[in-house]
Amino acid sequence: MKYLTKFSNDQLLALLSMSFIFFSLVATQLVNTMNLLIFFMVVSLWLGSTKLHITSEVKKWSLIVIFVFCLLGLVPLIFHDASLEVWKNAFDKQVAVAVAVVCLSIILLKLKPNDFVLWIGILGSALGLILVVGLEFYTVGDLVLANYYRFGDLYGTSTLVFGMIANLLTAVFFGGVMWAVKHKQAKLALVFLLSVIFAIYSSLLTGTRGAWLGLPEILIGWGVFFYFAYLKSRQWQIKLGVLSLLIIISIFLFNVLGDKVQHRVGLAIDDVQQYIKGNPETSIGLRLVMYEVAIKEVIEHPLAGVGPHNVGPALMDGTRQVFQERFGLSREGFDSWDVHNQYLQEAFSKGFLGVFSLVFVQLYLLWFFIKRSSTQNIWATTGLIFVIASSINLMSYSWLRFHDGLFFYFIILTLLLYGASRTQDEQNTFKPNLNMGHI
Repeated sequence: MKYLTKFSNDQLLALLSMSFIFFSLVATQLVNTMNLLIFFMVVSLWLGSTKLHITSEVKKWSLIVIFVFCLLGLVPLIFHDASLEVWKNAFDKQVAVAVAVVCLSIILLKLKPNDFVLWIGILGSALGLILVVGLEFYTVGDLVLANYYRFGDLYGTSTLVFGMIANLLTAVFFGGVMWAVKHKQAKLALVFLLSVIFAIYSSLLTGTRGAWLGLPEILIGWGVFFYFAYLKSRQWQIKLGVLSLLIIISIFLFNVLGDKVQHRVGLAIDDVQQYIKGNPETSIGLRLVMYEVAIKEVIEHPLAGVGPHNVGPALMDGTRQVFQERFGLSREGFDSWDVHNQYLQEAFSKGFLGVFSLVFVQLYLLWFFIKRSSTQNIWATTGLIFVIASSINLMSYSWLRFHDGLFFYFIILTLLLYGASRTQDEQNTFKPNLNMGHI
């Protein structure tokens, strides 16, 4: 508690707010999306009594989220005979994201948290991972069974979404490691490194193969950053230490979860072989059938898709036809509302307008972070790696269909954009001095 006295009131409020927000993004069954949105609104309204200086970068980002992603994402419904309930559900989700981004921007611009507060607040998501995994281990109650049980369904949003979140947090925690190393804070670097390990561990526990697709990009991206950041440095001890830790981490994860990973990879290989032999009734086989149906519908409805409320019936009817005509199977169509590819999902349900609303956001973020990426701007590098890895993850599952997935995606990006948009002097501010040890 004595450390808290070293913070100003604004920094302390920012620390508590960031910690709660990032904890909530992970432990979604314990703090649901609506409660998080209410928290955003209450804090931002409370802070709204004083004058707000809005930076051009934050203003642009908020306008893009509101008008391009949220409002443009609603336009395709005009082309369909959507019921009032369909409009309400779509409107609620889109508006909630816009409100969350605007409110978080107000909190950040009002309180102006320094790097220390922001990075420590991010560790709230590590606590969320630990709590979700710990509670599910307790619920399962059998470590042997845990090798086959897919985590994240009981206390996270779902197995697939929790796997995506855990994997993408790996990219963010690596940023914390680099920031702590830059400021020669040994204990903080160790805490973030342990968070990296646990994030990877949590992702592997879910058995979500689609989430694992983003992991190589994260490791390669941060490996390149670390190489160039210390290429001309004589701090060979740091290089050797980090390399040794990465080797130890790899050996640990392989020994603990090697069987589970091999099992999931083996199933994927078998699914593909079964599909080639004419059996589409496997996990990957069904996805390929749904891809075929979705692509056909996109060609027929290019501008506005079939409508979000028609995705399920269209997949049911389309997969039934594919099963019968291509595979000679007389069976019902596959009952699903998700084609397991966010880009194809947007094109299928909303057409070109839906795809554009998502891809434009990603291209803007790539431009923004690439323009600012350097070995000095760790926030921009973290943002760039996060955007790349999340773009890969979105190819395997439509996790932005869910409130929790949307909130996680846009809240993380808003924070990274805010951090990257500040001057180097603002980013290099390290307060308070909590005697966290030196490298």
